[in-house]
Amino acid sequence: ILVKQMQQDPKMANKPQQVLEKIVEGKLGKFYENNCLLHQLYVKDDSMTVAKYVESVAKAIGGSIKVTGYVRYDKGEGLEKREEDFAAEIQKMVQG
Repeated sequence: ILVKQMQQDPKMANKPQQVLEKIVEGKLGKFYENNCLLHQLYVKDDSMTVAKYVESVAKAIGGSIKVTGYVRYDKGEGLEKREEDFAAEIQKMVQG
């Protein structure tokens, strides 16, 4: 479907089929990396994915680990954005 959409795009229409397929593979890989937990980089060691980390821990404990659920947060989601004037804050500190 994505290849057909790209073929209809004037910018991509003249590219060879193999190039379009590689572009689609890259886009799908990026999508999975961003949206699928097991494909994401492990937050404490970005040299491995979550799947590789889970696999290594399961091997270390001699058992198996199955992810049954999780909550996805966007960066900064749920944090209140403080709207303070830096100059006013310094003024408060100086005045005591």
